Amino acid sequence: MQVRVRRLVCATESCSQRTFREQVPALAQQPASRTRHLTALVADLAVISAGRAGAAVLSRPTFHAHLVFTTKYRRGALTDPILTRCQQVMAEVCQDFSAEQREFNGADDHVHLVVHYPPSVTLSRLVNSLKGVSSRYLRREFTGHLRKYLWDEHLWSPSYFAGSCGAASLTVIKECIENQKRPRP
Repeated sequence: MQVRVRRLVCATESCSQRTFREQVPALAQQPASRTRHLTALVADLAVISAGRAGAAVLSRPTFHAHLVFTTKYRRGALTDPILTRCQQVMAEVCQDFSAEQREFNGADDHVHLVVHYPPSVTLSRLVNSLKGVSSRYLRREFTGHLRKYLWDEHLWSPSYFAGSCGAASLTVIKECIENQKRPRP
């Protein structure tokens, strides 16, 4: 089997753009997820449907998510110092993603948090980083305690809960998170 590759080139010697790719500028650019036309269209729709408030929301779009992570096998491995350190680590991860941790609390076998994040952030990537980084730090810093409950390399269960929340439900979710039975120090 023989494979022959031919480049499409301009036959004219005076042509400065010899290859086909050089002649069509759009071929050399990365595809954009947002175009100016699409952004303008969405802005017009927001203004038409919601007036000035819609335009204001569009200028700074952000999302809120209520996240719940459970420990592997629902073992009661989390203590107050571990939850305090977990909150610090997850807040740092959120900052790396240009997100903000609004609420955090937990019990001995799970944690709740509300995260405020921009639309450029994929929630699944944020969750994977939150779980991965916090697991790594907590297993390193609380090795003796966590080995009693978790004998493998995982702190968190592979599944998680993620719920979208708006302004009205934020107060209800905040109250729910604050009422978690946190382990005593």
